[in-house]
Amino acid sequence: MDEQLDVTITAKNFSRWLLLGLPSTVFWAIGGLGAFSLLGGLSNGTVTPGDGSSASSLGTMWGCIVVCALGGIFLGMRSLFRTVPRRFLLYSTALGFVSLFFSILAG
Repeated sequence: MDEQLDVTITAKNFSRWLLLGLPSTVFWAIGGLGAFSLLGGLSNGTVTPGDGSSASSLGTMWGCIVVCALGGIFLGMRSLFRTVPRRFLLYSTALGFVSLFFSILAG
């Protein structure tokens, strides 16, 4: 059973990806890398938790951001090939920007 995968990029998908999918992917990639580097610094001892925070809570938070970044990147890239609702892309772009913003503040 040879099934052919039909991958077409329509003008609507491309414009939606250009306006929302690409920024979402970029924001999540940079914010996710920032969280991943902070998580790595926490594990090797170069990042120390401040007063009122613990290494496990920071590790959980930054680990969740990395997982969300993978999902945001997947959603942004998927919007190029498949129709993704505009509100999902809008939320993903906004959350990716927040992730990037706080990653820069924490770094």
